[in-house]
Amino acid sequence: MTLQTPPAESPSAGGISIKSVCHEYRPARGRPVFALDNIDLEIGDREFVAILGPSGCGKSTLLYLLGGFMPLQQGGISVNGRDITGPGPDRGIVFQHFALFPWKTVRQNVLYGLEKQGLPKQVREQTAREFIDLVHLTGFEDSYPSQLSGGMKQRVAIARTLAINPDTLLMDEPFGALDAQTRSLMQEELLTIWNRSPTTVVFVTHDVREAVLLADRVVVMTARPGRVKEIIDTRFEGGMNAEIAKSRLFEFALPPFSDVVTAFSRLSDEGLWEHTAQSLYRGATGFACAVIVGVLAGVLMAWYRPVHILINPLLRCLYPMPKSALIPLTIMWIGLGDDSKITLIFIGCLLPVVLSAFNAARGVDQVLIWSARSMGAREREILWGVVVPAAMPEILSGIRISLALAFILMVSGELIIANNGIGYLIDILGEGGDYAGMFAGVATISAVGFFADRGYVALTRRILAWRE
Repeated sequence: MTLQTPPAESPSAGGISIKSVCHEYRPARGRPVFALDNIDLEIGDREFVAILGPSGCGKSTLLYLLGGFMPLQQGGISVNGRDITGPGPDRGIVFQHFALFPWKTVRQNVLYGLEKQGLPKQVREQTAREFIDLVHLTGFEDSYPSQLSGGMKQRVAIARTLAINPDTLLMDEPFGALDAQTRSLMQEELLTIWNRSPTTVVFVTHDVREAVLLADRVVVMTARPGRVKEIIDTRFEGGMNAEIAKSRLFEFALPPFSDVVTAFSRLSDEGLWEHTAQSLYRGATGFACAVIVGVLAGVLMAWYRPVHILINPLLRCLYPMPKSALIPLTIMWIGLGDDSKITLIFIGCLLPVVLSAFNAARGVDQVLIWSARSMGAREREILWGVVVPAAMPEILSGIRISLALAFILMVSGELIIANNGIGYLIDILGEGGDYAGMFAGVATISAVGFFADRGYVALTRRILAWRE
């Protein structure tokens, strides 16, 4: 298919030149935020470049400066040899959240930019049809955005931007709001469109795989203030070698060990241990309650049939339920404080303890019970003096499983909603782009979990010394 696009003015020089660009946000209240620091970058004509970095590193800020949506504070940016003074149709932009006009149909959205260029109606209609067909939306021309899926809306946004024939296409995490399957399809479709009609593309993302898949080069940025840390070629002679590019990019996704050690030292003075102590309080409380209640319930279920009839239906309901599904339930039932997180840990840890205690108590050698009875032991004495000690190895194995679950649920609950705790700290550091600090937090809770498990194993050996 030959696309009949409106003619574009021939630039005197191709590509994008970014020279010593710095940018600082100065809110009316609060401290200034230094977003970009001394960015230098050259992008060739019809080159596909991805800008990769953590959240908050200034990727989108740089894109908006390229688009002319914000004034340059320091440095210079030129596109095709012309300095940027404001937005223009030579730089089309696709936003993450589509930015479609909800009162306009698909056709009307695509026609909007063409109308602003003053093209004849016949040319506008023909161009709109061709670009709607290019993104596989034929048949949806008269649909409104509210009637489309997320992937279809993004196709409309791409068609609308490409229809005005920009020299440069700016894309701000355009597939970030889509589900994984739709995102993969849209990535393939974007490459197909770009190969048919190559233009200069600057693509912002924080997804390593996406950057390697799409781009000729990947510009890796540091955490705020954003600087260019490395520029990596992802196209090699004979085609793209994604594995090589990925291996180099992951060097930047994993901070150096020395940075993690430095971050650990810094966080130790900034409340790391207070957050860890708060998490351990929640985890230990929920875990201890689960052990006490679980052992009692499991043993009594095995020994007394009415208890088994009463508790078994509840266990059948809890068994197939994903533990993560308990998080919103406990918040809804109990609220946002410590009680909901302790309850989450308690419920999540309870099932392995109950099942191990039940199975162990039922599996005690009947000869041991008969032997105790033959010597005059009463039922209660047999239960706690024979059945429980004989079942102890399997009970302790179930408790160890619950110990691991306690750490998982403890951090998971704090990641989703909390205002303190190690999970909360890891989440805040990751969102702020402090990856070294985030890894320091992960290493801290991993070390605590490791020593807790080693301590439990030592205690188990002492309790079961009679087995050695």
